[in-house]
Amino acid sequence: MNNELIYPTKSIKSIMNIFSSFPPPINWRVKEANKISDFFWDFIIILDDDRHITIQRDPDPRYNKVNGVINMIEFLFHYPIAMNKYGNNLDWVHRFSDRINWMIPCGKTMVDNDKEFGPNGVLWLKNSIYLVGGISKSWLHEQFNLYLNSMELIKNYHLAEPNSPIMEGKWI
Repeated sequence: MNNELIYPTKSIKSIMNIFSSFPPPINWRVKEANKISDFFWDFIIILDDDRHITIQRDPDPRYNKVNGVINMIEFLFHYPIAMNKYGNNLDWVHRFSDRINWMIPCGKTMVDNDKEFGPNGVLWLKNSIYLVGGISKSWLHEQFNLYLNSMELIKNYHLAEPNSPIMEGKWI
């Protein structure tokens, strides 16, 4: 087995250790988050402005069986959705998300009307990383940098759009 490659693992802790070993500024931003058990936990990467990106195992049981090997991880960040003057703009949020998906270099935006993370739902930026077959540490590092670029493009798109469905706040 090549030590340079990252392979599926039983614990996401090894992925966290890899992020901790990346050159600055990433390494000092890595922090353990919700540790429920060795298999069910995630970590966050804190950005300069106190926003954070969650890194976790993909919850889809087709990829990661419960209490099994982690074959896929994901980067997650969410943007709360604002309501328009008519009270509902879900159609506009979906069109906004579709347009963003055409321009971001990494990840995919998805609309979630579940109110757990925002009063009107959220727009998720998600990037899934498939570990089967192995990935290099430099490729993972570059994926994270592209993810940050995607966040920057979403911010720019939000600021350029007069009727952006993303709520104003620290996530921008």
